[in-house]
Amino acid sequence: MDIIESVKMAEENADKIRESAKNEAQEIISNAEKNAKNKAKEMIEKAKAESEKLSLDAVKRADEATRISLEECEKKKEEIKKVAQKNEEKAIEKIISMI
Repeated sequence: MDIIESVKMAEENADKIRESAKNEAQEIISNAEKNAKNKAKEMIEKAKAESEKLSLDAVKRADEATRISLEECEKKKEEIKKVAQKNEEKAIEKIISMI
């Protein structure tokens, strides 16, 4: 085998190695992209689930606050009725005492 053939073989081997390395690098990049997309999807799903949970918690708290507010309004309403009734009774007593 002469030097020219040896150089040609070396070049062919180098080309094969380069092509193999290129293919391997492309596969690694492709796998990394797939993994990144899958991880991103996972993270988005987790974020959606957490967001939904937080929204439901917020709705529950708002409902509870509304219920408490309505209960307090009812209590105030009853107190006002009692005060109005007492005032009416006092007014009637004064009118009767004036007669």
